[in-house]
Amino acid sequence: MYEVVDYRLTHKDYINEDIYEELLYDCMTYLKEFLPVGYVKFHVPYYVEVLEKKRRYKDIYKLLKGFS
Repeated sequence: MYEVVDYRLTHKDYINEDIYEELLYDCMTYLKEFLPVGYVKFHVPYYVEVLEKKRRYKDIYKLLKGFS
């Protein structure tokens, strides 16, 4: 989680960088496996933000469907 926050703070154009998306996805995958679902749900809006920017609406739908 700290890597994701650090990356957001230290990279001005983080939203367009694939590394940020990978860090966020890896973070969410780890949290889903080891911590309560609330930790993952906290990060979902940030991931949706990345997917919206890249116009990956099907992926957003699948992600949100998994949490409903």
